[in-house]
Amino acid sequence: MSRLMQSWKQPQKSASTDDDLNGFEPLEFPPNLKSSLRLDSLTELNSAEHRPLTGEQFLTYFDHDGRLINEHNLRQSVFKGGVDPEIRKEVWKFLFELYPFHSTKRERELMSVDYHLKYIELKKRWMEEIKKERFEEPEDVDVIQPPYLVEVPETSFTEMLQKSQLSVDDQQMQCLSIQAKVFSGRLSFDIKSLLPFIRIIDKDVPRTDRELQQFSGVKNPNLRILRDVLLTYASFNPKLGYTQGMNDIAARFLVVMDNEVEAFWCFSHFMKHIQDNFVEDGLLNKLRHVRCLLEELDPDLYHYLEYLDVIDLTFCHRWMLLNFKREFDLDSGLRCFEIISSHHLELSSLEAQQAREKQKRKDFENQGGKNKLEVPISNSDFTFDVFMCATILIMKRALLFGCKDASDVFQLICGLNAKLNLDEILRMTESLFFKYCKKSVSECFQMID
Repeated sequence: MSRLMQSWKQPQKSASTDDDLNGFEPLEFPPNLKSSLRLDSLTELNSAEHRPLTGEQFLTYFDHDGRLINEHNLRQSVFKGGVDPEIRKEVWKFLFELYPFHSTKRERELMSVDYHLKYIELKKRWMEEIKKERFEEPEDVDVIQPPYLVEVPETSFTEMLQKSQLSVDDQQMQCLSIQAKVFSGRLSFDIKSLLPFIRIIDKDVPRTDRELQQFSGVKNPNLRILRDVLLTYASFNPKLGYTQGMNDIAARFLVVMDNEVEAFWCFSHFMKHIQDNFVEDGLLNKLRHVRCLLEELDPDLYHYLEYLDVIDLTFCHRWMLLNFKREFDLDSGLRCFEIISSHHLELSSLEAQQAREKQKRKDFENQGGKNKLEVPISNSDFTFDVFMCATILIMKRALLFGCKDASDVFQLICGLNAKLNLDEILRMTESLFFKYCKKSVSECFQMID
């Protein structure tokens, strides 16, 4: 490949010296490179159709006390087919850690009350501080009531309890209320540091998912709910605060949960795991993982992108930041999000270990009973979304090889919005994942059957 790269960049001597033009070797541009991965065969490795997790199947994972005792099967089912929209909200409560898997039904009722009381106290605290603040900058005059918002009547806690049919006695309620006040009071809060985040949030919220019914129209009340969720998070997470892209993630939870409090806590728990993606070093590190994996899977494509000076893969940053939200329609985007968030197929997972053991047995048989050293997994940070990103690039390699500069690459990637086939990409990603797991010390990656 290095020789090929040199042939793109440097003139080659020719036996003919009739004129200067004969001093260059005629080259085909773009290069016609075939992938040694044999992409056409990968789709055959896992072409079985998988159906979404149904309500009936979901109930079988619980015991008589309401504990979800089959976490592995739940994650596997979500990964294989996503979740039926009818039960998506209930499944996400476990998938995004609103409730522990082994909590009982009664424990979850108390936790729900606790979540609501804590959120009320957190929200009340920053709202009261904003009303006390004397704003000196002209752009801050609309902080309390931005013009794009309408007043949303607050649902009383009593109404919430009646609607949720939760049974909590007065003593329990008093205890939980005190705990919520203590919880809110212990968290640090600085109104001055919040103001810059408010300005960014008030620019992002009015343009978030306006094509969806939940956020469309003039002065949609859900815009205030989205703003309150983001402001509550930014208020009590000052190190991260708010960064563009969080609005897309929070909106996704609001669409599914249809409940401000539950959406906030799911969003908050999710952000604990991916918050590094919202700081520069964290996102660059994520893109570095994609680069390293792409170099292993398809070195020809890697070096061509390097030749075009786009190997930093910044054109993929939105994929990683938003879990491919813009690359699929709403239904496929939600399914993609829950499949990635199932964390069923990772290099540290049981399935990956089984694939490696299977390959070791195959190598043992092929070598006449001789043991071979197993190549350790080179980077456990190659998560499923990293594999998915690399897969999309490999699937579009023919188009990428047709790009002549960075501008062509960015235009190509932007043109993929809402045009990708999720099922095809998932099949290819899973196949590449298992091929990666089966590497052996004496076989290069491309030679594994």
